Amino acid sequence: AYEREFERYVARLQLEGKPAAVAQFLDSDLSKKLPVENRLLATLALEPKVSAAQVAKLLPQLQRPPGDEELLRLAQFPDEPGVGEALKAILQKPETRAGALESLLRVRTKLDAARLAPLLTDAARQLLSQNSPAAMDLGTKLASSFQLAGVEPELVSLVKAGPASILPGTGRI
Repeated sequence: AYEREFERYVARLQLEGKPAAVAQFLDSDLSKKLPVENRLLATLALEPKVSAAQVAKLLPQLQRPPGDEELLRLAQFPDEPGVGEALKAILQKPETRAGALESLLRVRTKLDAARLAPLLTDAARQLLSQNSPAAMDLGTKLASSFQLAGVEPELVSLVKAGPASILPGTGRI
């Protein structure tokens, strides 16, 4: 695994040095013959704002959940065409929601929380409405880390519910 990551690093380093050629290649029909992982690596080698929309188009083709860097690329430019919709789809899918939110929490210092607030508020509400300790914990972390004032009523409801809302075995609300 380490060797594979190192190879990806070296390939990307080389691609980052030739952004015009990479962009031209990605626009060609020849690039469509490459596996999606290869095209995604090349796309991530481009300038972040330029590549955000392309990353959004490639993510649905992946056979795995998006990684930290891929989510960061989307979250940094949610106003680019197709990017906000792709991020919203990832955050709404139960299979990818928790992992994506954990990734966004890890990179939160690189993000503009105000631009992401509507998407993250919806996700936090969904988590806080579940009867799951892990979901409620993640929803609370999300609300506090991104200062999501929009979920304040849900958080107040949990606190007001008192001991009945404490989740068994966690000691948490």
